[in-house]
Amino acid sequence: MKNLLLLFLFLSFSACQTPEQSAPKVEAPVAAQADVNPISYPSITEEEMGELIQRTSLVDYVFYDLPISMNLDNPGAINSALRQISNQPAQIFPQCKPMGRVIFQDNGDIFKEADFYFSKPCFGFIFIEDNKKVSSNMMTEEGAEFFKGLLKNAGVNVPE
Repeated sequence: MKNLLLLFLFLSFSACQTPEQSAPKVEAPVAAQADVNPISYPSITEEEMGELIQRTSLVDYVFYDLPISMNLDNPGAINSALRQISNQPAQIFPQCKPMGRVIFQDNGDIFKEADFYFSKPCFGFIFIEDNKKVSSNMMTEEGAEFFKGLLKNAGVNVPE
């Protein structure tokens, strides 16, 4: 009986509170609000793209969460890899995570690196210098087809 009286008092007390008193106001976290705004960097310059074309003798793809990696060392495959990079800057949203890193080498020396993104809504490259993000480029349709085929052959779900 005592428990029933306590329950009745509790319910009566909570029913008397206004909605503002009974439910505290909760604002969306700042991080959630920031997720709708893409991070933008300028695209690599024409000179940098020319340097990639002239100097690249090996392209390495290292995937962060997949048990695959790949390197390309013949001129045709390298040119195909370079055609994955659009001349337009990419917009990468904070909620997107890079799928991996692409490393451009000149006879064994790394001279350019980029994280690559291949998930909705982020499809592009963010170039890294001295561990800092400095520029970004969208992924071309050719690049998207390359990654779709690669992931499909590896048995991984491919983003639409």
